[in-house]
Amino acid sequence: MHEGKSPAAGGGIFHHDSDQQQSQLMTITFDYKRYRQAADEGDAIAQLTLGYLYYFGKGVEKDNCEAVKWYRLSADQNFAHAQNNLGHMYMDGCGVPQDVCEGERWIRKSAEQDFVIAERNLGALYSDGCGVRQNLGEAVKWYRKAAAQGDECSRKELQKMGFAP
Repeated sequence: MHEGKSPAAGGGIFHHDSDQQQSQLMTITFDYKRYRQAADEGDAIAQLTLGYLYYFGKGVEKDNCEAVKWYRLSADQNFAHAQNNLGHMYMDGCGVPQDVCEGERWIRKSAEQDFVIAERNLGALYSDGCGVRQNLGEAVKWYRKAAAQGDECSRKELQKMGFAP
Protein backbone atom coordinates (compact mmCIF):
# COMPACT_ATOMS: atom_id res chain seq x y z
CA MET A 1 0.00 0.00 0.00
CA HIS A 2 1.21 3.51 -0.70
CA GLU A 3 0.54 5.31 2.54
CA GLY A 4 2.38 8.17 4.11
CA LYS A 5 4.07 10.97 2.30
CA SER A 6 5.74 10.68 -1.05
CA PRO A 7 8.84 12.84 -1.29
CA ALA A 8 7.41 14.23 -4.49
CA ALA A 9 3.76 14.59 -3.69
CA GLY A 10 3.91 15.53 -0.04
CA GLY A 11 1.40 12.77 0.60
CA GLY A 12 -1.30 14.54 -1.41
CA ILE A 13 -4.00 12.28 -2.77
CA PHE A 14 -6.61 13.82 -5.03
CA HIS A 15 -10.01 12.95 -6.49
CA HIS A 16 -11.14 13.82 -10.00
CA ASP A 17 -14.18 15.63 -8.65
CA SER A 18 -12.64 17.45 -5.70
CA ASP A 19 -12.50 21.24 -5.31
CA GLN A 20 -9.71 20.71 -2.78
CA GLN A 21 -7.77 18.82 -5.44
CA GLN A 22 -7.99 21.75 -7.84
CA SER A 23 -6.43 24.10 -5.30
CA GLN A 24 -3.78 21.54 -4.36
CA LEU A 25 -2.88 21.07 -8.01
CA MET A 26 -2.34 24.80 -8.31
CA THR A 27 0.26 24.64 -5.54
CA ILE A 28 2.24 21.74 -7.03
CA THR A 29 2.45 22.66 -10.68
CA PHE A 30 5.36 25.01 -10.09
CA ASP A 31 7.57 22.03 -9.21
CA TYR A 32 6.87 19.78 -12.19
CA LYS A 33 10.51 18.72 -12.55
CA ARG A 34 10.61 17.32 -9.01
CA TYR A 35 7.41 15.33 -9.58
CA ARG A 36 8.64 14.12 -12.94
CA GLN A 37 11.94 12.92 -11.48
CA ALA A 38 10.18 11.06 -8.67
CA ALA A 39 7.68 9.57 -11.14
CA ASP A 40 10.49 8.46 -13.45
CA GLU A 41 12.09 6.78 -10.42
CA GLY A 42 8.87 4.79 -9.84
CA ASP A 43 7.12 6.82 -7.13
CA ALA A 44 3.45 5.79 -7.50
CA ILE A 45 2.08 8.94 -5.84
CA ALA A 46 4.18 11.17 -8.09
CA GLN A 47 2.95 9.16 -11.10
CA LEU A 48 -0.65 9.64 -9.97
CA THR A 49 0.01 13.35 -9.51
CA LEU A 50 1.45 13.68 -13.01
CA GLY A 51 -1.63 11.90 -14.32
CA TYR A 52 -3.77 14.57 -12.68
CA LEU A 53 -1.64 17.40 -13.98
CA TYR A 54 -2.00 16.13 -17.55
CA TYR A 55 -5.69 15.31 -17.11
CA PHE A 56 -6.49 18.82 -15.87
CA GLY A 57 -3.81 20.65 -17.86
CA LYS A 58 -2.30 22.26 -14.76
CA GLY A 59 1.23 23.46 -15.38
CA VAL A 60 1.40 21.29 -18.51
CA GLU A 61 -0.62 21.10 -21.69
CA LYS A 62 -3.76 19.01 -21.16
CA ASP A 63 -3.05 15.57 -22.60
CA ASN A 64 -5.30 12.62 -21.79
CA CYS A 65 -2.92 10.13 -23.41
CA GLU A 66 -0.12 11.32 -21.14
CA ALA A 67 -2.50 11.19 -18.15
CA VAL A 68 -3.30 7.56 -18.97
CA LYS A 69 0.40 6.75 -19.22
CA TRP A 70 1.09 8.03 -15.71
CA TYR A 71 -2.09 6.58 -14.19
CA ARG A 72 -1.18 3.18 -15.66
CA LEU A 73 2.37 3.26 -14.25
CA SER A 74 0.95 4.00 -10.81
CA ALA A 75 -1.93 1.51 -11.20
CA ASP A 76 0.49 -1.23 -12.24
CA GLN A 77 2.09 -0.78 -8.82
CA ASN A 78 -1.29 -1.71 -7.31
CA PHE A 79 -2.02 1.88 -6.22
CA ALA A 80 -5.80 1.91 -5.74
CA HIS A 81 -6.38 5.58 -6.45
CA ALA A 82 -4.60 5.35 -9.81
CA GLN A 83 -6.49 2.14 -10.65
CA ASN A 84 -9.79 3.94 -10.10
CA ASN A 85 -8.72 6.90 -12.25
CA LEU A 86 -7.43 4.64 -15.01
CA GLY A 87 -10.76 2.82 -14.93
CA HIS A 88 -12.57 6.10 -15.50
CA MET A 89 -10.32 6.95 -18.41
CA TYR A 90 -11.36 3.66 -20.05
CA MET A 91 -15.03 4.14 -19.17
CA ASP A 92 -15.05 7.61 -20.75
CA GLY A 93 -12.63 6.90 -23.62
CA CYS A 94 -10.22 9.62 -22.46
CA GLY A 95 -6.74 9.02 -23.84
CA VAL A 96 -7.61 5.42 -24.69
CA PRO A 97 -10.31 3.82 -26.82
CA GLN A 98 -13.48 3.51 -24.76
CA ASP A 99 -13.65 0.06 -23.17
CA VAL A 100 -16.19 -0.26 -20.37
CA CYS A 101 -15.09 -3.81 -19.54
CA GLU A 102 -11.50 -2.68 -19.03
CA GLY A 103 -12.73 0.32 -17.08
CA GLU A 104 -14.79 -1.87 -14.77
CA ARG A 105 -11.81 -4.19 -14.28
CA TRP A 106 -9.57 -1.35 -13.07
CA ILE A 107 -12.27 0.16 -10.85
CA ARG A 108 -12.91 -3.28 -9.33
CA LYS A 109 -9.19 -3.75 -8.59
CA SER A 110 -9.30 -0.46 -6.73
CA ALA A 111 -12.53 -1.27 -4.87
CA GLU A 112 -11.14 -4.63 -3.79
CA GLN A 113 -8.45 -2.67 -1.95
CA ASP A 114 -11.17 -0.84 0.01
CA PHE A 115 -10.71 2.45 -1.86
CA VAL A 116 -13.97 4.14 -0.94
CA ILE A 117 -14.40 6.15 -4.14
CA ALA A 118 -13.97 3.01 -6.24
CA GLU A 119 -16.46 1.14 -4.04
CA ARG A 120 -19.00 3.90 -4.68
CA ASN A 121 -18.16 3.90 -8.39
CA LEU A 122 -18.59 0.14 -8.64
CA GLY A 123 -21.92 0.44 -6.83
CA ALA A 124 -23.01 2.99 -9.43
CA LEU A 125 -21.87 0.77 -12.31
CA TYR A 126 -23.98 -2.12 -11.00
CA SER A 127 -26.91 0.13 -10.13
CA ASP A 128 -26.99 1.68 -13.61
CA GLY A 129 -25.84 -1.38 -15.55
CA CYS A 130 -22.98 0.61 -17.06
CA GLY A 131 -20.25 -1.72 -18.32
CA VAL A 132 -21.69 -4.61 -16.34
CA ARG A 133 -25.02 -6.38 -16.21
CA GLN A 134 -27.30 -4.42 -13.88
CA ASN A 135 -27.27 -6.15 -10.51
CA LEU A 136 -28.89 -4.36 -7.59
CA GLY A 137 -27.52 -6.90 -5.12
CA GLU A 138 -23.96 -6.08 -6.20
CA ALA A 139 -24.78 -2.35 -6.22
CA VAL A 140 -26.03 -2.56 -2.62
CA LYS A 141 -22.97 -4.58 -1.60
CA TRP A 142 -20.52 -1.98 -2.93
CA TYR A 143 -22.54 1.01 -1.74
CA ARG A 144 -22.67 -0.53 1.74
CA LYS A 145 -18.91 -1.05 1.78
CA ALA A 146 -18.39 2.61 0.88
CA ALA A 147 -21.04 3.81 3.33
CA ALA A 148 -19.36 1.80 6.10
CA GLN A 149 -16.28 3.94 5.47
CA GLY A 150 -18.35 7.09 5.90
CA ASP A 151 -19.16 7.84 2.27
CA GLU A 152 -22.24 10.04 2.39
CA CYS A 153 -23.01 9.71 -1.35
CA SER A 154 -23.21 5.93 -1.03
CA ARG A 155 -25.42 6.22 2.03
CA LYS A 156 -27.82 8.45 0.08
CA GLU A 157 -27.83 6.05 -2.88
CA LEU A 158 -28.74 3.19 -0.55
CA GLN A 159 -31.58 5.24 0.90
CA LYS A 160 -32.86 6.09 -2.61
CA MET A 161 -32.81 2.37 -3.39
CA GLY A 162 -34.78 1.65 -0.22
CA PHE A 163 -31.93 0.02 1.70
CA ALA A 164 -30.35 0.92 5.00
CA PRO A 165 -26.61 1.56 4.99
